[in-house]
Amino acid sequence: MSNGSTWSRLRWPVKALIVGIPIVGLIWYGSQNEKIKDNLSSPDATTTEVVTEGGKTESSENNTAVSGEHRTFAYQPEKPVNGELKGVVEVGASGFNSFVVKIDKEKRWEVVSKEFGNSMVYEGLATADDIRQGLKNTWLVCLTKE
Repeated sequence: MSNGSTWSRLRWPVKALIVGIPIVGLIWYGSQNEKIKDNLSSPDATTTEVVTEGGKTESSENNTAVSGEHRTFAYQPEKPVNGELKGVVEVGASGFNSFVVKIDKEKRWEVVSKEFGNSMVYEGLATADDIRQGLKNTWLVCLTKE
């Protein structure tokens, strides 16, 4: 008497249930998903029914068609007045990022300089002096822009 796998020892009705139930579930989910998509895709016409004091129902239909209106973002921030330079430096194993920002007392700010680069620290090609020199160069560039 050979001991086969668990699947081979099952009778055919059990196998049919194991395979059939997920398939029926997927078909049902797909049909429900289509109904949801249909409801979401046509919100252009809404009907409102109001019951008045006399028991009469009044129906009003509101058609809000989606227009092809193109909006742009046109905000221009205020420039900082007599701001001071502040910097953020992120030195990681694989990245070297620095940002210099001018901020005034009213918390208005402007990005003066931003650099994204590769850090050579991970590869062992950069030393602390190289990083220090790079930061000094960044600050000198920012000071000469003023």
